[in-house]
Amino acid sequence: MAVFHPVHTALGNIKIMAHTSLNQYLQQVENGIKRRDGSLLADHLSFKHPHIANPRLQLESPEEQCEQWFEPPYDEMVAAHLKCCWCVANHDFIEAYSLQKVVVQAFNKAFQSQKDENWALPVLYVVIVDLRLFANSAETQLSKKGKGKPGELLEKAADTMMACFRTCAADGYVYYASILFTFMHQGPVLQRITIDPIIFNYHVYESPTMS
Repeated sequence: MAVFHPVHTALGNIKIMAHTSLNQYLQQVENGIKRRDGSLLADHLSFKHPHIANPRLQLESPEEQCEQWFEPPYDEMVAAHLKCCWCVANHDFIEAYSLQKVVVQAFNKAFQSQKDENWALPVLYVVIVDLRLFANSAETQLSKKGKGKPGELLEKAADTMMACFRTCAADGYVYYASILFTFMHQGPVLQRITIDPIIFNYHVYESPTMS
């Protein structure tokens, strides 16, 4: 199984973000939150976006800076993402998986407070997709070290996604909740399941039941 290395997905556009400072990045994240711009926020939390290859954003201890910019749980979410970037740059996918779980859990806390709003669904999409990929890569690294049980981290990732499913279902996002439920409840074959962005976009943006 190939190890997930998201830095490779960003190399084509790396010059765009090469000189972005931490404050500039945090300002963009803040803009996404304040403007309720799900696409902007999703980009800056995605491991397919070129910011992850910027050494200025690969931080081992960004908590203090994030606390100055954001209220909980967004401070925890952004700090975990930046720490995850640091782990990826150092090829530590086991710790990256743990941090991505924190990202998803912190996002879900924020999502639960957004009653009758669906602007953040694109963020949910990218953070759970990255969680699945990191679970795959972490299992590969553990296997090479002779540690862990096959499928264990994927099952734990599915448990984390289950909490997101409950939030979607509670908020009445039945269409997207059904997709998420199918995605996460595949047990040992979770690594072979993907979410079709076209279907996702249809349910988020086109469903007549959405607000």
